[in-house]
Amino acid sequence: MGPACSFLSMPVRMFMYMLLFIVMRVSVLIVVLQFGKLERVEVGGTKGKNLTSAIKQVHADFLTAQEKFRQITYDVMDVGAPGFEADFHTFREVVRELEHRLGALIMQAFDDCTTLSSTFKLLESFEGLLERDAIAAEVAKKHKDMVDSFAADVAEVHELFMSNKAWPVLSKNAPPHSGAVQWVRGLMERLQEPMGKLQSMDASVQEMPAFKAAQHSYEAVMAEMQQYEKALVQDWCSQVDTTSESKLHQPLLQFHEDSTADLPLLAVNFDPALVRLLRETKYFLLLKIEVPGSASDIFQHADKYRQQIASLDLMVTLYNKLQRTILPVERPLVSAKLDAAEPALQRGLEELVWANDGIDTYIKETLEIVKELDGILTTIKDNVANTLDLLRTFERNLMFDRKEGKVYTFDELSDSSASLISQRHNEMRDAGKEIGKLLSSSNRVLKVSKASPAWKAYVDYVSDMVISGFASAITHTTQYLQQQLDPEILAKSGAGPLLEVELELATPDMVWKPELTGSAKGSLQALVQKWLMSFLEVGGLIKRLDTGEGSYAKELEEDYEVAAELDQVLGITLASIRSCEDFKGQYMKYDYLWKQDLNQTLQDFLEANGTKNADGSREDPPLSKFEEQIQKYKAIGQEVASLPGSATVGFIKISAKPLKSSLSTWASKWVYLFTRYLQDKVVNSIGELYSFMDGADSTLARKVLGEGGDEEGAEAPAQHAVEEDAEADSAEKKAAKQAEYRRALYDMLSCMRDVRKRSDRTDAMFDPLKDTAAMLHGFGIQLGDNVLKQLESAEFKWKGLKKKMLNRREQLAALQQAEAVEIRRQSDAFAERVDDYRK
Repeated sequence: MGPACSFLSMPVRMFMYMLLFIVMRVSVLIVVLQFGKLERVEVGGTKGKNLTSAIKQVHADFLTAQEKFRQITYDVMDVGAPGFEADFHTFREVVRELEHRLGALIMQAFDDCTTLSSTFKLLESFEGLLERDAIAAEVAKKHKDMVDSFAADVAEVHELFMSNKAWPVLSKNAPPHSGAVQWVRGLMERLQEPMGKLQSMDASVQEMPAFKAAQHSYEAVMAEMQQYEKALVQDWCSQVDTTSESKLHQPLLQFHEDSTADLPLLAVNFDPALVRLLRETKYFLLLKIEVPGSASDIFQHADKYRQQIASLDLMVTLYNKLQRTILPVERPLVSAKLDAAEPALQRGLEELVWANDGIDTYIKETLEIVKELDGILTTIKDNVANTLDLLRTFERNLMFDRKEGKVYTFDELSDSSASLISQRHNEMRDAGKEIGKLLSSSNRVLKVSKASPAWKAYVDYVSDMVISGFASAITHTTQYLQQQLDPEILAKSGAGPLLEVELELATPDMVWKPELTGSAKGSLQALVQKWLMSFLEVGGLIKRLDTGEGSYAKELEEDYEVAAELDQVLGITLASIRSCEDFKGQYMKYDYLWKQDLNQTLQDFLEANGTKNADGSREDPPLSKFEEQIQKYKAIGQEVASLPGSATVGFIKISAKPLKSSLSTWASKWVYLFTRYLQDKVVNSIGELYSFMDGADSTLARKVLGEGGDEEGAEAPAQHAVEEDAEADSAEKKAAKQAEYRRALYDMLSCMRDVRKRSDRTDAMFDPLKDTAAMLHGFGIQLGDNVLKQLESAEFKWKGLKKKMLNRREQLAALQQAEAVEIRRQSDAFAERVDDYRK
């Protein structure tokens, strides 16, 4: 038996070995497939991010082990491979360790799930891996928790059902009965899905007492909710028969609840009960619930009713819009068409019901009538709206504009405003033509005679609209202009002045550039008045709509609001001009600077403050009087310099720099008038004195009769001179010589007389002249170096001249006496001849 048994056991051991060989290789393949699913697993919940990352790490570790196993060098299908078993056991140990890690992570995710549904979704994501022993053992620990969670859901659903079944939570626009059925079915579906999953789990779960208790509660709640659904359907079915037939025999139309005798409004009379029936039927059929035959019959015509209701809704909407929006001036224009529509609408109110045949034809015909009416009114109202839009553009596109913050010169402001006004006038002319076309379009649509009273009244209505639109354009422009002119508005907004003007001196007047007042072209007042007239001219840019001739200029001129706005602008302008004149007044007090004659004023000053000498000559005023005048005009110059060179008065920026410069120049002229007089006085006085002294010195140095001979000649000069010359000259030359000496004597005597005559006056002139020079120096006026030198040496030189004169007088005393004797002798001889002649 021994050898036989040994022979038989050899194939069995071989088979078992081969089987084990196959099982080990297949198990490796299964593990690879199962762990490969971890690559796509994403866990939700509060810990989802961390758990997902940990699961990815498990997968990465598995891939590492797999790669290591794949790196063996022998053929894994070789039965005799000696190292396979050891490598397989190593790989399996790694897998077991990963299974334990994965099981722990699944349990953490399980604990993080808040609902049973999320728990089942978590387990489904690990499908296949849950069958592994280590993971299955972990999941089995949570079966009781899952059953308890299901039991809690059953209790919660039952509570929701009991608390809301009287007033179930419906989705938006859901019908009451079918909506309630949909609501209760949602509750049942909430329990059916988890119950099915629990029942699909292994038998150990179903044997748990907790599961059996939960299953019992589940069946009771489901039965209760199914009964509730059945009751809802039965209740609705009982109402169908009482709703359908009677409601289909109501008129198509009815008066709207807001309708009055003066404002007849219509509404579609499709009973809300029929609407609810159609909606309930639709949703019950979608829920696969059988409906009564009467409801099914009505539902078959649901599309027809829907189309009819939509058409009737459109019709009554157009009709009600017409009634609400038609104006008294428009009603006579469409009265004939309104009268034609009334009988058709009356049929819908009294005769036709929903069960009648021919409803579609009636709706089509009546809707055409109402649409035509609506089209006409829409056209004329659109034309009016377009007219208003055209007119409103001029409320936005003003006839005056200012670049933000810009201060204009007069020419810039005049040119830019003229260009803009011209552009706006052209736009208004084009708008007037377009308005005429729109009115003609309305007439063509209405098909009424232009001579009819209704049409004339409508034209007057549009004309009033045009007048109002142009008036509004003017007032909007003037109001904007006021914002640029009114000082209070400018101060609040912080905006700068609009216009810059200059105040200049154009002798003999102080003038504005440009002029502020006056109607002449080029003045500010004329410019503003030109703007205002240009604004009013818009009334003449469009022909009258009623007559086709003339314009609306008169109506705009008589518009009180327009006139008030224009007056306001002009008033602000004139007030600012008056303020400018007030500013000018602070300079006008200096008008004497250029209006008074400088030379005449100087003469008056000299006469008023000088003194008259005994000989009739006049002495200049004291130096202090000159200083007063100079100081006075220097102070005036300082006052002028302290005046503002510019100012902002309302919308006007005044530049007074040219005027200040002129006034400063005039003040300097007055200072120069007096300083020049003193300067000339010093220069002329010193010059005249030196000229006199030079002449006197030359005269006193001349030779006279008897000088240059012997002592005898001194005793008898005339006779002795004749005797000396007798030998050398002829008698004629002697006589000429004698006459020349005699003239020299007389000249010296005259010179001495002149020195004595001016001695006192000249002696007193040096200190005043020096004081004058010092005062001029104090005022910054420098005399010439030559004049100053002469002034310093003048007194010394004068004293030398007087001394020389005294010496010369002593030298000529004898000659003077002898000449006096000779003159007396000649006089006596002449007297004797006269007496002889008389005898």
